[in-house]
Amino acid sequence: VHLAPFPIAAQERMDAGLEREMAGVRELVSLGRAAREEVRIRVRQPLRTLHAVLPGQGFLRPELLEVLKDELNVKDVAFSESADELVRLEARPNFRALGPRFQKRSETAAQTIRELDSASLRRLRSGETVSIEVDGERVPIEPEWLEIVEVAEGDLVLKSHDGYAVALDPTLDAELKSEGMARELVNRIQRLRKDAGLEITDRIRLEIEGPEPVTEAVSRFEEFIARETLALEVSGAPGGATGGFDAVLEDEIDGSSVRVALSRAE
Repeated sequence: VHLAPFPIAAQERMDAGLEREMAGVRELVSLGRAAREEVRIRVRQPLRTLHAVLPGQGFLRPELLEVLKDELNVKDVAFSESADELVRLEARPNFRALGPRFQKRSETAAQTIRELDSASLRRLRSGETVSIEVDGERVPIEPEWLEIVEVAEGDLVLKSHDGYAVALDPTLDAELKSEGMARELVNRIQRLRKDAGLEITDRIRLEIEGPEPVTEAVSRFEEFIARETLALEVSGAPGGATGGFDAVLEDEIDGSSVRVALSRAE
């Protein structure tokens, strides 16, 4: 490749809209991964919903939407026009600035500032004048009296940058937990296949043993596990019996002890 002439781009075939959307996808993926890291949920664990803001676009074409969902392992993406729909604003008083102005009334002023609603704080952040009443005195708020912070609604985890924003719902229901366990099992089985020296096309027979979260995942996602690992059969291993198998792996997934055994199928 180092001896090949560098290709010349065919400008007429470039799609500026597609490139702009793909750049937006990359930004959302970066923010989404940061949100996952904050709540310490690995990418193999699927999540239900991602709320997203794409400045100047608002939505993605279907094929790029699938890329976004796949990269962040989410079931659904809901687009919003602005991050204001995903967050509420809170005011944090700055006592160093309030002290000289209000002295003994500083705590009263601080409490009044804390009680400001999101609409008032948005007006204040946009440069409008907002006043508070302290012991009967009406006083315009000075910017240095407080810090305005964004807080995600409910359990959502918010990340934003340059107008882009994502709010990730980290709630895990039973189905999501089982699918996450199934994906982790596939990861361990693929590793065991490699350690056993199997070819990438070799079919296997597979036994998986573990407590209820493991057996529940195998029951719900047996077809997925078999398809991803080329297993002709997937079964339990009562009593830990692993006779007649080429390779055995014992590991722990989300606090559950797992025993996997496999062999090349005839």
